[in-house]
Amino acid sequence: MVTRGEPAPAFELSNQDGETIALSSFTGAPLVLYFYPRASTPGCTVEANEFSSAYEQLSAEDVSVVGVSTDAPDALTSFADEQSIPFDLLSDPDGTTARRYDSLSDGDGAPTAERNTFLIGSDGSIEQIFWSVTPDGHAAEIIDAIESLS
Repeated sequence: MVTRGEPAPAFELSNQDGETIALSSFTGAPLVLYFYPRASTPGCTVEANEFSSAYEQLSAEDVSVVGVSTDAPDALTSFADEQSIPFDLLSDPDGTTARRYDSLSDGDGAPTAERNTFLIGSDGSIEQIFWSVTPDGHAAEIIDAIESLS
């Protein structure tokens, strides 16, 4: 099980533009890595829009945001375009990365990511974990957590 204080599991995934994004790209700055079940669904849209609204504030603090789901890149492209999402959405189609973060649901049908968020410090270690988050108000919760770490 992934725990606070340990190094965040590495990943390399395609974003909504087909570019490869790796955890190592964020070394030296904090990262909000959030997993969500499915693009363009109500809860996932609320969560993405809240992070989009907070994006400028987070960026000013040198904090990056990345969302991960098991959706295909084209679904992420549509979602990012429809919602004007200013950060990367990563495609984890087989759930490998979600599994490494204890965030994969193997329930009915195709595996999906569970709604969990990881605050990764500038040194690449997991600073804080938010399990089974509620989309509404989650971005504010993350901002509060980042401010308490400062």
